[in-house]
Amino acid sequence: MSNNVSEKSLTEGRIFIIDENFLFFVFLVWTFNGLLIIINSISIEFQALTKETFVFLRNTIDFQFIYYKCLD
Repeated sequence: MSNNVSEKSLTEGRIFIIDENFLFFVFLVWTFNGLLIIINSISIEFQALTKETFVFLRNTIDFQFIYYKCLD
């Protein structure tokens, strides 16, 4: 697991966010027209523009950020 999650060409991905309540957030993305991931010690901002859905996720508590890239 690396902390470098700056991928610019993504076709499919999964995002798992574990917060202090151990809640899972599972999100499947198909295509990214815009991707912005900012990781600070206690904050994250994620913008993803999918086929028909715009998703904005903001979490300001301690968490573990695990990102997996799915190959074609």
